[in-house]
Amino acid sequence: NQTMKITKVYHNDGSDVFLLLQESFPGLNTSIALWEDYTDDGKLDFVIAGETNTPGEILTKMYKQQYTTGFTDKLLLNNVAIYPNPTSGKFIVEVENYSQNITLEIYNWLGESVLIYDVFSERKEIDLSNFPKGIYLAKISDGKLLYSEKIIVQ
Repeated sequence: NQTMKITKVYHNDGSDVFLLLQESFPGLNTSIALWEDYTDDGKLDFVIAGETNTPGEILTKMYKQQYTTGFTDKLLLNNVAIYPNPTSGKFIVEVENYSQNITLEIYNWLGESVLIYDVFSERKEIDLSNFPKGIYLAKISDGKLLYSEKIIVQ
């Protein structure tokens, strides 16, 4: 709205009726939301990322869907660094204590996957300089845990 950033999620009940979910989500601006079965349990989970109500503060959160109880925060990878951000196109992804199973996927602002990498080292340079300027989402996963961050290509 005009004074506070808000995030609302609606559920389609299958008959063209959309019901507002009662869960509380952080209000975001200049944001992205991606739906995918991140937990491989047959239920769509989602990631939201964007600017919070505090100017310049960026937040990325993943929510796991539970049909009976709604959504819960998912345990995330916490040993990842992505820099510089914003970038002119090239940036570094560092993963401490990495495993051979870590993958990196880059999504554009439409939620389309534009790059996929297997991250085999603790430090990898990614080049988006041939892609349009804008907002991207980096999703890093080891198959169980997830890290995601909004990337701004200027």
